[in-house]
Amino acid sequence: MKTMLMWESYLDTAAEFVRLAGRVSDPALKLKLMDMAWLWLQIADQAEKNSRADLVYETPHHPEHAPLQ
Repeated sequence: MKTMLMWESYLDTAAEFVRLAGRVSDPALKLKLMDMAWLWLQIADQAEKNSRADLVYETPHHPEHAPLQ
């Protein structure tokens, strides 16, 4: 069984908001749910891009945080 990647779980969340929007009749609530779905799609897209990035963060050295001698 394949392990779900974080961005895939974000896609699932977006899909759930779309499903919920399909079940409600109130247009204002439907719009809010679709807005939430769109936001989760954006998060999924960014997370997928981040998963392909080969970045290493190194905390900058600050002289004021140097060990006491």
